[in-house]
Amino acid sequence: MASHTGQVTTPHHSEALRLNSSNLVLNLPSEILQNILRRVDAVSVLAVRATCRTLRSEVDYLSPVDLKNIQSAFIQIHPFPRPGQSAVSLTPLGQKLLIGSPLISKHQLGFVLKNLPLIKLALKNTNLTHETLMGFHGDLVKSYPNINKENENLINDIEHLIAGHPSLDSISLESPTVEKHLNEIIENPGTTGELLHKLVEKHQDDDFILAAIAGHPHLQANTAKELYELHNPMITGFLAENDATPSDILDSICRDSLADGDMIMLADLAKNTSCTPKTLQLIWDNTDKHNLDIRMNLAENPSIPDALFTIIMNQPELHQCLAQNPHLPTKHVNSLLQSTDNNVRYSLAQNEHLLGVADTLAGEDQPVTVRAAAASNPQLSDAMMDTLLKTGIKEILVGLTNNPDLEPKMMNTLALHEDKEVSSSAALSPKLTESTLNILSRSTEPKIQESLVVNKTMQLYFSRIYSTNK
Repeated sequence: MASHTGQVTTPHHSEALRLNSSNLVLNLPSEILQNILRRVDAVSVLAVRATCRTLRSEVDYLSPVDLKNIQSAFIQIHPFPRPGQSAVSLTPLGQKLLIGSPLISKHQLGFVLKNLPLIKLALKNTNLTHETLMGFHGDLVKSYPNINKENENLINDIEHLIAGHPSLDSISLESPTVEKHLNEIIENPGTTGELLHKLVEKHQDDDFILAAIAGHPHLQANTAKELYELHNPMITGFLAENDATPSDILDSICRDSLADGDMIMLADLAKNTSCTPKTLQLIWDNTDKHNLDIRMNLAENPSIPDALFTIIMNQPELHQCLAQNPHLPTKHVNSLLQSTDNNVRYSLAQNEHLLGVADTLAGEDQPVTVRAAAASNPQLSDAMMDTLLKTGIKEILVGLTNNPDLEPKMMNTLALHEDKEVSSSAALSPKLTESTLNILSRSTEPKIQESLVVNKTMQLYFSRIYSTNK
């Protein structure tokens, strides 16, 4: 894959290595340029096309025979471009790749203005800034100078998407705009607690709006208190689930629910990590031992008191949930490692907070499913990663590709693995080199293509060279 200088680093493209400066390209005869371009894939063509205007002309006027030799899932080749049209454009997968890039600009968003499916996809890009969103909205409105019912609905649909984007600075919006897109604003994870509080004051009679605010991650303590004092079961249920709800309010909800016998509310509280150990112990002591929903939620909750860990250890049916608890004491870890239940060991192998456990459960004496789970655990040692890589077992290799701490060299090796499931999983990694991405970009395997579309390194590279070409 080419770097930002236009240099092609793929070992199979030795002649293209000469393209290391724009001056050299300018002096190359046309025959040599065409010979180089015939030996690389379309992604590399787009990269070297960005090197200088002279080379761009050579790419755009390659013969139909030359163009047929260039294959890519991301770039469309036009053998007979119209005057002013480039011979190189984006396929639908290429468009997805571009609009997912962290470098996407308002200018690049422009080509999807009238394509609603692509707009929806583009507006899922969390790297878009508030300024880019607003600029895109302005360009969208300008592109429809004559508003009719059809394009008015389109604009409204897109405005709803923008209103739900996490980068939107909703506090800067005028009140009519907020009210027009109220549902999207209150469900937007980026909406500030300050604005949410104002909306509570304004919509006291709308239980659905208040309930949505009660479940928002930016819920403020004063807002939570005001919502709790309404004593509305639906709103209180959202408060019980929300980790942003203050612990004193959660304790009050617990006592109310115990008095009312509300097991559903208590199950939600048992899962809430913002509950104090005292509140969680209260739930355990005052609920039926046969209510597994409550007991399982408590077993997974890292905020339970130490004494409760010991009590739960005496109940084997809760061991799988307990094995997922990030605060599981070492003495109980050692006991659970002796379990004959593969589901318990699988949960332990996935737990990223237990030192040394992943290496133990990656051993040859463990079932493949457990070893695969351990392979994905970032606590796994480098030595064990190397051992697992040599097993060649597909499930374990896929597990390694999901490990965020896997060395780049190993990840690149797995990306070029002959098994498509292994390769497509590794193709998601941002650790891949441009050389590896270059090779993968020639794959006709749909799973690999779709992985590359959301690969951040591929997006950055593609966005850079596409920007240079426009």
